Amino acid sequence: MSEVRFFSAYVTTNPDHPFKFEIEELEIKKVFPDGTIELKKPYFYCKNDSTYYFGGSSGHRINEECNLTYGMALYSTNELDCKDFISRKMREMDEQWRKIYKRLKESRVEVKYLGDNE
Repeated sequence: MSEVRFFSAYVTTNPDHPFKFEIEELEIKKVFPDGTIELKKPYFYCKNDSTYYFGGSSGHRINEECNLTYGMALYSTNELDCKDFISRKMREMDEQWRKIYKRLKESRVEVKYLGDNE
């Protein structure tokens, strides 16, 4: 059997902090016969909950986007899935900022005084 590797892809796009797009290989403690991966440290998989266990029949699902308090994550045994996730999120942010910039350029300040409509 080949060695199992486990990765997290993490994205945070809070405008009040520097954006972060990162892929990290996580340290595995044990791989169970059913494919469940136990990690050496817990990782968040939703806004207020974390786990040591991913995949298999008893761990949190892998290869699904997780919405976290300050960002989003994807956990996978496939590094390319993590790279694709990061790339997709970067493209989505680029598209969103282009739309915002376009709308900002199209906008104007309007001042209306009482009696202007008479």
